[in-house]
Amino acid sequence: IQLFSDLMKSRFEMSMMGEMTFFLDLQVNQSPCGIFINQSKYVLEILKKYGMESYDPIGTLMDIKDKLDLDQNGTPVDATKYRSIIGAFMYLTSSRPDIVHAACLCARYQAKPTKKHLKEVKRIIRYLWGTINKGLWYTKDSDFKLTVFSDADYAGCKDTFKSTFEYVSLFACCAQVLWMRTQLTDYGFNFKKIPIYCDSKSAIAISYNPVQHSRTKHVVVHYHFIKEHVEKGTIELYFVKTDYQLADIFTKALPVDRFNYFVRRLGMCSLSPQEMDRLGKLHLSRKDLPRNTPLDRVEDLDTIVPSQQEFDLLFGPLYDEFFTAGTSSVNNSSSLTDNSKQQDTPPTTNIQSSTKPTNPTNINAEENNDNQAKDTQFHQDEFINPFCTPEAMADSVWIEAMQEELHQFDRLQVWELVDKPFCKNEEGIDFEESFAPVARLEAVRIFVAYVAHKSFPIYQMDVKTVFLNGPLKEEVYVAQPDGFVDPDYPEKVYRLRKALYGLKQAPRAWKTRKREMNMQRLSQVQRISCQDQVQKHLKEE
Repeated sequence: IQLFSDLMKSRFEMSMMGEMTFFLDLQVNQSPCGIFINQSKYVLEILKKYGMESYDPIGTLMDIKDKLDLDQNGTPVDATKYRSIIGAFMYLTSSRPDIVHAACLCARYQAKPTKKHLKEVKRIIRYLWGTINKGLWYTKDSDFKLTVFSDADYAGCKDTFKSTFEYVSLFACCAQVLWMRTQLTDYGFNFKKIPIYCDSKSAIAISYNPVQHSRTKHVVVHYHFIKEHVEKGTIELYFVKTDYQLADIFTKALPVDRFNYFVRRLGMCSLSPQEMDRLGKLHLSRKDLPRNTPLDRVEDLDTIVPSQQEFDLLFGPLYDEFFTAGTSSVNNSSSLTDNSKQQDTPPTTNIQSSTKPTNPTNINAEENNDNQAKDTQFHQDEFINPFCTPEAMADSVWIEAMQEELHQFDRLQVWELVDKPFCKNEEGIDFEESFAPVARLEAVRIFVAYVAHKSFPIYQMDVKTVFLNGPLKEEVYVAQPDGFVDPDYPEKVYRLRKALYGLKQAPRAWKTRKREMNMQRLSQVQRISCQDQVQKHLKEE
């Protein structure tokens, strides 16, 4: 660990922060038995924000008899507050896949919410209050498999009576699977014959039939790519009855018993902070754990220590420079083992779902005009804009921190004052310079599952600002911002020397530095290889 930390500090100006406990509002609890992620503190913030701490908790999400609809004659409620709650729910799905269906169903009615919709939203909050310690549990040294369930006949809208063709629903599921397969390739897994369990025989039959016929002439051509992957053997389709369709938890309201069963199959359990401390200090047997903890096997994990070979396979390319310092040869690290052996039978282990639905909002022009005044409240919502609290902005610590953030540009020589160039100003966004501010949370869950599979701990590192503000390859000019206006030369502008977009520079900065390391490594290997060939030739002579 110390060797890797020294390498990251020297090459990427990163500092070790210890074992990870928080990441993007996800609470990460690591123990010898596994890794538990949840968002209990975020749930408490939601309860406090909307004054529902005194409400009675419940154990179910939605009433299966009372289906939600448009409710055009219902009493309207504050749309701004409703949307704010829905936004909080969407982020909670990162560690709470059990609320995906209810949250997405309520999100359909953000344009004109009524008391009926708000009642269901409050029911979700009461459910979260009753299951505040619930989260995803990843067992250490567990199996690592990719199994998929597709509820192909779910897509029907009660308001518009529109439905989605089962084959198209299966296509969407296949696209998600292939994305996960690509992500897992970076971890050394090459999954083939991925089993997809679908509850529509017609969709399976069409997928296995390479011939186009009258029943599929209305399907857009690009949906048929699933047939190509079936022919290649990338995926295999199996029929499963609705009673055993695990994807139902994401698509429909379920009875309590069946809902709780699916929650356990998703790998979710409820662990209080006291139980987490107990897991961290003791090596517990199966009977000592909570009844709903889905652990297939608990061993004495003090004896499970990653071997040097496993570390070499994972960090070999980065370690080589340190391991070979002062020597005349370079040891090439082995590539990751190709894990292509998959089982066709349904596994009995827990399945971690990566479904993350979008948040569709369709608002007509008239509705925009009616709600324009209310929408301005979004800028005063700390869930959306964390800088809206006047007390925080007036605090001396806040002012000092912001001044330090601004003066870093002078300290790092990010810009220089020059005359205004004779050029045309263009407003807009350079999309080539835009990056996603954070990683996809599905990828984070895949990483946690892999770490638990390998029985590795997770450490967190911090990147210095000087690394993120990398040099620019083009000329960029900006007007003098407030607080940096030179009183002697107010008409001049700043010419940027380094990037201003902070964390958004991280992917490019990391890639550039990694490319430099690879080129140095390649040059060293070629030089040593050439020396070996010369010595071999001299020996032959």
